[in-house]
Amino acid sequence: MREAVALVLAGGRIQGYGVLTLNRAKAALPFAGFYRIVDFALSSLSRSGIERVGLICQYLPASLIEHVGAGEPWGFNGFGRELRIMPPFVGVGNIEWFRGTADAIYQNLNFIYDWNPEHVIICSAEHVYSLDFADLLAFHKAVGADLTVVDKALPPDRLSRRFGYVLSDGEGRVTQFVEKPETPPTNRISIGIYVFEKDVLVERLERLGQGEKSFNLARDIIPGMVRTHRVVRYACEGYWNYLETVEDYYRANRSLLGEEAPIDLEEWEVLTNLNDRELARRPSAFFGASAAVRDSLISPGCRIEGTVENSVLSPGVVVEAGAVVRDSVLMHDVRVEQDTRLSQVVSDKDVVFGRGTVLGVCEEMADERLLQLTLVGKGFTLTAESRLQWMPRTAMQD
Repeated sequence: MREAVALVLAGGRIQGYGVLTLNRAKAALPFAGFYRIVDFALSSLSRSGIERVGLICQYLPASLIEHVGAGEPWGFNGFGRELRIMPPFVGVGNIEWFRGTADAIYQNLNFIYDWNPEHVIICSAEHVYSLDFADLLAFHKAVGADLTVVDKALPPDRLSRRFGYVLSDGEGRVTQFVEKPETPPTNRISIGIYVFEKDVLVERLERLGQGEKSFNLARDIIPGMVRTHRVVRYACEGYWNYLETVEDYYRANRSLLGEEAPIDLEEWEVLTNLNDRELARRPSAFFGASAAVRDSLISPGCRIEGTVENSVLSPGVVVEAGAVVRDSVLMHDVRVEQDTRLSQVVSDKDVVFGRGTVLGVCEEMADERLLQLTLVGKGFTLTAESRLQWMPRTAMQD
């Protein structure tokens, strides 16, 4: 589809993920075993026929850049196709980091100028969803919109000031866009996916070069466009998750377990980089004679001799005989040695839990609906017989 390009925003500095984002962008975090969060946006764009994508990144981009590469896994390389990685840069008259989403796009307008599309899609690399962008573009053109905002209805218990809210008339024209209000004015939130007419977007952004301080799309650009342009809403009816905090990340991973998982990775046709840690070369998971696995997602290359319950294991995780892993998310090549007990642990890659380690929620509290996560950073080794247990105080909500 040559009439549209996409700009994928990979975000700035992330709060609320602790050691898990100490050396990587949130978009590069493993999710659902061997995928990365960024895979969901890229897969939706690829499946929808969008062939030219710019990935705008700023905070600790190395892991993300390594994973995405030239975009080959998603079909973005080849004649007339491109995945261009766009980190901050220093040039003539430009000595500042991106000051917001609008500024990040403004500083990368060359991508839009180079391809000269009719429409520009803007979306986040940090959300989990599946969306047909071809249907979205068809709708945008059919209604003659200058800007289409994708929104979603949320139940009352999920509404908060962290969202932008979309109010519209009976025909779907946006009458008000309110970014992060103290009190939600409606139950319809913006999910951070937009389609702009290219000329309208460029005209608005070029004002930044003339001294206008409108650095944020949702706060500074879109509310004004509601008053001056034709802005419409497009409803997202399927699954979408923001993953703002590590608790959101943990719950989203855990939601994959069981018979009624809200995410169907096969149906969504999620693509990933199979060269990442030689995923394509990993053998099938091995389950030994003493293995006991229940309600868990086990990735290729895992070797299970112990007990795994209600957990998500990335490729290469080893659980030795006598070890117990419950209610946990373990990333690539974690080793859980004999007689170790893990409960509500989120572990980064290459961690070794030495023999007899006890980490996480104490077992007598494990059956209660409480959440007290223990995060372990990449490459950390806990020596044999290490003990760290939490008495949970934070209510777990589904």
